[in-house]
Amino acid sequence: IISEFDPKKFTYLNLKGEWEENPETLIDRISNELLYQTWRMGEEKQSLFIPNIFSLFASDRAWLITKIIKLARLEKPKIRPESLKEDEIDGEIIQSYSSGGQSEKVYPFLIILEVLAWILHYEAIRLNAESFFHDWDTAAKVQKQESIKELQTLNHFLNCLSNAKENEGFIFDILDELKKRSPEIIEPIPKMISEEERLMKTLNQLLEKAEDPKRSEEIFSLIIEKIQPPMGIATLASPALLRPCLSLLMDKKIDISSGIQYNASVILSILQDSRSTETLLKAMSLFPSYYSKIRENLIYTLGNLKEKKAVEAIAQVLEEHDEIEPSQGHREGKIHHILKQKEEAFWALGKIGLESIQRLSSLVKYEEYPSAKLKTYLAWTLGEIGKAQKEKFGGVSADIAITLLKLLKTKNKQIFEETVSALRKIDMPEFTHSLYLYNIGAVSILGLKPAQRGLYELSETLHYLINSKKRAIIAVNGDSGTGKTYFCESIINGFADLKPDEILYLMRDRKKDHKIFNRILGLKWLKKYIEPVYYQDYPLSEEEDDPDEFFRQFLEKNSNKKLIILDGCRDQHYFQRVIDLFYFKGELDVEVNFRATLSTRRLNLEEREIALESVETHLSFVEEPSLEETHFYQEGIVLLYDLDNSISSRLNSQETQELFEKKKIDSWGDLIRIGDFNQESKPLKIEPKTLSLRQENFSLKSEDWPKSSAKPFSPEERKFRAKLNENLADKPNLLQTIEMDDLKAKQIRFYAQDQIAGIGEEGSVFVLTFLDNRIFYTFVERNTDITLLGRDIFLINHKGELTNISFERNEIVKIGKTNSPALAITSFPRDWIITGHKDGSIRIWDFLNKNILTLEGHHQPVLSLAVDYSGRIYSGSLDKTLRHWDMEKGLVNIVENLERKPHHLKLYPQGKILAITEGDYYADHIKRNLKSKISIINFKDGISHVIPSPFKKTIVGVNVYFDGRIVVGLSASKRKSKQGNGNLAIIIPGKDYWAYKILDGHSMETKDCLATGPRIITCGMEAPDQHTIRFWGIEYYVRTELSKLSLQPS
Repeated sequence: IISEFDPKKFTYLNLKGEWEENPETLIDRISNELLYQTWRMGEEKQSLFIPNIFSLFASDRAWLITKIIKLARLEKPKIRPESLKEDEIDGEIIQSYSSGGQSEKVYPFLIILEVLAWILHYEAIRLNAESFFHDWDTAAKVQKQESIKELQTLNHFLNCLSNAKENEGFIFDILDELKKRSPEIIEPIPKMISEEERLMKTLNQLLEKAEDPKRSEEIFSLIIEKIQPPMGIATLASPALLRPCLSLLMDKKIDISSGIQYNASVILSILQDSRSTETLLKAMSLFPSYYSKIRENLIYTLGNLKEKKAVEAIAQVLEEHDEIEPSQGHREGKIHHILKQKEEAFWALGKIGLESIQRLSSLVKYEEYPSAKLKTYLAWTLGEIGKAQKEKFGGVSADIAITLLKLLKTKNKQIFEETVSALRKIDMPEFTHSLYLYNIGAVSILGLKPAQRGLYELSETLHYLINSKKRAIIAVNGDSGTGKTYFCESIINGFADLKPDEILYLMRDRKKDHKIFNRILGLKWLKKYIEPVYYQDYPLSEEEDDPDEFFRQFLEKNSNKKLIILDGCRDQHYFQRVIDLFYFKGELDVEVNFRATLSTRRLNLEEREIALESVETHLSFVEEPSLEETHFYQEGIVLLYDLDNSISSRLNSQETQELFEKKKIDSWGDLIRIGDFNQESKPLKIEPKTLSLRQENFSLKSEDWPKSSAKPFSPEERKFRAKLNENLADKPNLLQTIEMDDLKAKQIRFYAQDQIAGIGEEGSVFVLTFLDNRIFYTFVERNTDITLLGRDIFLINHKGELTNISFERNEIVKIGKTNSPALAITSFPRDWIITGHKDGSIRIWDFLNKNILTLEGHHQPVLSLAVDYSGRIYSGSLDKTLRHWDMEKGLVNIVENLERKPHHLKLYPQGKILAITEGDYYADHIKRNLKSKISIINFKDGISHVIPSPFKKTIVGVNVYFDGRIVVGLSASKRKSKQGNGNLAIIIPGKDYWAYKILDGHSMETKDCLATGPRIITCGMEAPDQHTIRFWGIEYYVRTELSKLSLQPS
């Protein structure tokens, strides 16, 4: 019987055991519901459910009463069941089924099914007879009275049978036991059917009233209100809405402009009940393509139901123009756009899978279509169809493979991600490698760590941080639908020795946490950037407010928390700012960023939001700014886990909990942070000095944006082979070396995760990716300085002109000249480039508003620049002054009489600035009194700690590690030094004294250095014609990495 049931229609068994469609009576609707719910279980659960429920009717007494009720329902006037013997009852029942075509062996099942439906029917009537209604609701009062009468009729039916009291007791006993044995099936059915009955009666009454043209608009609004889920929450939509909404959808009497059909289609898309299939297919014919919103819901639902019969109707949408005009008589002259309908068609055909292959030609012709989202859906759909085709037939259609390979060439991150994912589904991932030449952005996407691997590393990191720091603060971010909150919920109940009350979980979308975030941001910031509705209950005035003090108290109050989690989608002025403040104050330890393909995000959102409109809304929630544009990404200070959490890479909740449960590697800290080097530590002399400070007001001048010229370029590309260190005895801290002879690297910067950018001596500009050991490069004019804004590279050439190079857009933009050549450059994410000029001026290039602001104050060329997290600018000049420009207050603090020129400026922890100053040395470089000085300057307390350089060589490159250690690269020297040939040094701060250690460095000169994670990256010279990039670390890290790298294929 169950195998004969058609779940795509409303079918039920009549009194003769015959299949019929579209039940109208309450008991027949219950019969359909019982069969449908039993079918949905699947064979394994059916084998438990059916014997468990039907055994209640197996006792002699129960079986006899069941047969009596069955016979009485036949309503044969000449037969009184209570007067018949049991074998006579059996004969009458057999005779009733004889014309139905069913085998006698299923008669017992049919009898029990029918009586079970009758019992649930009795319960549904009872529920309506006892339902509550308001005094003013006369319609509900009438319905209740009708139900009371129906219940009296049913009781009379029982009384007419023999042993009436016994029969009535049997009904209630059976019902109670049914609810105990299968509450998830038996209990909801009478509740749902009783609700459906009330709703259908109400809707019918309203539709009758709507026939009055004067009241139709009002009544239609009431109907829409009646079918809405409580509070508009899709997950609360009642299954009792199914049949009423199908009826409303197909009711031709209802004016379509009322919105009733659209709202009915929304509810049907939420319920996703397979029994609606036949009606939905008919509706596809009933509603022409220009009723796009209704059809989007119909297509979405048919796709979720994986309805094979829908392929032709859905694919037909792809044959139509994007803009269509209705035929005469239907809103003449109005053009309707059906692009969204086409997107849903692609998505639905992908869900249906293999059967969509018959319309492959309709799909692949969209390969050159201008819509990026539609092409992304195309890639996913081809992957789904190809996967199903390969599983069934062992191969994939050539059209699928060719179209996917063509899509790979599209320079769009979203399309590329989805296409790579599709190729992986059909076991063709290797094709991607041959296309790196066309799209450097692809390298970052393909190099993302799968979540399984990344979360393993994260679990070790959290164990290490909690044990070593006693508290870890992590930000968990990602676009809506990437699975970030799902991950957080997997660990917030504790793991290993960490108890739930030792974890503070703060969520961006949770109202109670808004109060904390608002106080951290402060009222002044909120008033400037945030809508008042989000902080209307702020407890203090702006004068009373002190966000810094609140932040301090917040950390103190939560000092017992060993893990603080900041969960949310980053938006520039709210949650990004919250995370920035934790980062700026040195409290953020880890950034976890979940990424996922568009298809993964959509599938996640469909599961969570259900309704198509809500899915689309949340799909548009993407992080702003991009991760690459944030301070913590560009500076490489916090531990960053940028993870691919697409469906093929994710872990479920239980797997995540198991992963975090136990610490596995005791020395993990040395694999994620730069540890302590074993070299001899030498003390440094440090002199505290009071700054000679004065303060001035300044004003900004505005300049017109210069004319820019852009031209495309094709970057060159090659593989490189890193040479592993084979002589640990001589160079214990060297991991590997990359030859850069033709590019002659002289400055390097962070570009992206596992990627660096840089410039060379003779005009080379390059990006190195260690994901697959490739270099992308080009040659332009000789450059003197470099900075990055996101993944855009900005250069100052030897003429002092500003140039922007993008390896992702393959574009070089000469931004134009100013009236004074630029000498120094830095950036402030996400829109500012700052340049220092020969005439002593400083220019702020606002790329968002295409505006230039000029600062004037220095009397000689600006040599060095830095900018802090609040946008305050530091500038060092040949006039031997250091200036600190507060853009918000219009004040500049000036440090005078530096004695030396500040050639390097770097931000230092705790709001300080590091300055490397040099004297006006002569050509022989040997005047001792003109050596470099290292100054740690604190503008707040007016104190500078000055360290005379202990090195016989000039400091040419400098980088500050997150813990205050300073990494310096030293110049070549013709004189032999007592310090040896080492030209890479670490300066180590301490409470009582500072110290330094000399590492090997490059054989001739270390020109620049970066410190990130557990390693130091340097560029330099081994000989006049030999240039390299090198990786360094403590001995344990180097030995561990060498053992892993040596196992990889060459």
